[in-house]
Amino acid sequence: PEIDKVKKALKKKYETAYASLSLPHDTKQLRAVETLAKKYKKAGALVVVGIGGSDLGIIAIVEALRGKEHNVMDKKEIYFAETVDPFSIEQIQSKMKEHQKKKEKVVLIIISKSGGTTEPLVNFQVLLKTHKNQKNWKSHTVFITGKGSKLSQAADKLDCPQLEIPPLVGGRYSVFSAVGLFPLAVLGVDVRALLKGARDVQQDCLSKKTSKNPAALGAAIQFHHNRKGLNIFNLFLFNPNLEHVGKWYRQLMGESVGKEFNRTGKKRVHTGITPIVSIGSTDLHSMAQLYFGGPRDKYTQFITLHDHADKIKIPKEKIFADIVEDVQGKTVTDVMNAIEKGVHTTYKKLKLPHTKIELEKRDSYNLGGLLQLKMIEMIYLAFLLDVNPFDQPNVELYKRETKKILKGRNL
Repeated sequence: PEIDKVKKALKKKYETAYASLSLPHDTKQLRAVETLAKKYKKAGALVVVGIGGSDLGIIAIVEALRGKEHNVMDKKEIYFAETVDPFSIEQIQSKMKEHQKKKEKVVLIIISKSGGTTEPLVNFQVLLKTHKNQKNWKSHTVFITGKGSKLSQAADKLDCPQLEIPPLVGGRYSVFSAVGLFPLAVLGVDVRALLKGARDVQQDCLSKKTSKNPAALGAAIQFHHNRKGLNIFNLFLFNPNLEHVGKWYRQLMGESVGKEFNRTGKKRVHTGITPIVSIGSTDLHSMAQLYFGGPRDKYTQFITLHDHADKIKIPKEKIFADIVEDVQGKTVTDVMNAIEKGVHTTYKKLKLPHTKIELEKRDSYNLGGLLQLKMIEMIYLAFLLDVNPFDQPNVELYKRETKKILKGRNL
């Protein structure tokens, strides 16, 4: 029944809670994003101010495609002001000043759908002061927010460009909106391929045959293990550059299925699955003991990527030959593949429940497909758990208390 509901929602586009599924099909949005992004082709750097769904998807895609050291390797840098940490903000300010000295333009981007989230508004005001030292700073300050929000009104008063987030698209489902597309387009990422990957996978995820529907199958397996008492989901990524894909997914699962009440809001259920992120092979030396020998409360999914043309061979040095045997002359990838297979074999022998997703290539198309798969899978999982995948009412609790304290109460 949920698959039918998703199909009907796609026909209504942005009129339902499933609005995010229409984003990959929105050509009007794509034109607006690409038109504005072209103006910043010569920019030296981007600074993205946001938190949670406003930047996790962007970081995930940038690192997956360009690696964790992208700011060292790429001509155009991107920095994220994602929390109110003075040390981090000072570092970003320093980088902005460096570009200003070189007469290189910086694009400052503020992302907040509601326009009233404390952390990004604090960071934005601080960074805007530095940004104003740049000529034409207004034209290089982009607001991505909800229509009519206070942030949108501020953009109008400052006469700064802005892009709209559709009203019913939640932050954790917004990566294919202007939220993700605009910064990525400015960086030169192939956003059209990203959206095509999402569209193609979306078709698979609408099949009524569970065996041919990867999202329904994934949700069913996850739900099955949860019913058996496995309340922890371990997303095990065998590529360090996919770590933020894991962090993006962690928010997606945490906010979508961790709920106090059921779907109708009438029954208190306190349900949820705890997502954790592991990186191969790093976390084999910190967490494998727990995974192999500890409580059987985890279901694991491996995500692998093997498209790197590895030319790095391990030299044949006699002095090291007997320290770690059988590695000299092999590539670094050969060793990682052996480790990965060793982990899978161990999981099988210990009868630890696990599945695996293999990415064919490190490109926008495959990444768009993966993120879309996970979002639809989460919608189906929430249906099985009988919770609303689109709200997050309990998050407001800390926000209300924070605002009280900042007003001078409870100090």
